[in-house]
Amino acid sequence: MENPAADSGIPGLVAPSGSDKYHVLVTMNGGIYVTWQSRVCYYWYKRMKALYPDSAMGGFTRIIHGGVADEYMEEIPSVVVDPMPEDIAKLAQGYVVLERPLAFQQWVRRYAAQIPEPYILMSEPDHVFVLPPPLWATPTSIINKFNPKNVPIDQFEPIGNSPVMIHKDQFASIVDLWVNTSLAIKADHEADKEFGWVQEMYAYSIASATADGGPIRYDLHKELMIQPPWDDRLSFEDGTHIYIIHFTYGNDFSEKGAFTPGKIGAWHFDKRDYMAYYPPSDFPQPPKGCNNTAVRRLISSIGEAARSLPDWDSKTAKVEVTDA
Repeated sequence: MENPAADSGIPGLVAPSGSDKYHVLVTMNGGIYVTWQSRVCYYWYKRMKALYPDSAMGGFTRIIHGGVADEYMEEIPSVVVDPMPEDIAKLAQGYVVLERPLAFQQWVRRYAAQIPEPYILMSEPDHVFVLPPPLWATPTSIINKFNPKNVPIDQFEPIGNSPVMIHKDQFASIVDLWVNTSLAIKADHEADKEFGWVQEMYAYSIASATADGGPIRYDLHKELMIQPPWDDRLSFEDGTHIYIIHFTYGNDFSEKGAFTPGKIGAWHFDKRDYMAYYPPSDFPQPPKGCNNTAVRRLISSIGEAARSLPDWDSKTAKVEVTDA
């Protein structure tokens, strides 16, 4: 795969001299499903660092919230935090995403002061870096006078917590509220039902808007992340390049390469098929008729990482996939 040259003029590949950097943070439990994803994520983080050493991309930390270190602590810079307490686990009733704000809360309290970068980029294991994002965050995006009991709806940003770039001190000022809001939503039957799986994302937006001294405002950059197969290009019509591929959806195409949404295709890739073992390192590309370059880049990226990382093939299971 060819990447643009650092001097191509694409924002983010070369940061202004003397500018700040951001630290990439990824949370995960100890399961195989997110472990292989986090290894792919870190592989492409390192590739971006090597290709674009003058970008704003700083360090990387994987936050393991299962309470136990795994076998990749040396491969990936990692810290271990405590799992969800029993009383909160009882409240969560299987909603494992509550682990995320709790993990970040512990990271802020134990480790935030140890990183040299003033900003963080909250990412996820299923993010593939295509280019290093620019540092878009600033430390002064808080509106000083604010009444948390009467926040206008337009002050609530249409975001979750990932990917989000924010100053670490600013993040520390809202992380407790994020945790408490997440727990309050989960404890409220109506809110729990209404917000569903994305409730801790809503909680982050609410915490940002209702924080003391807030609301915290965010600049929205559509190019920061795409989600194939619904996004099918690595750049927009105006030439703006994307920076992260989020592979959260299943990808299905017919033998002739036609997109088959809602129907398992002759060619099929879904990360959820690999919850007990790793995907094969030689997973085939979509059929020739498929013109979705985002999906093709995703499969190439996972394959390159898989072939480069030690012991990958020993953790895979054989699968039958039509290679047209």
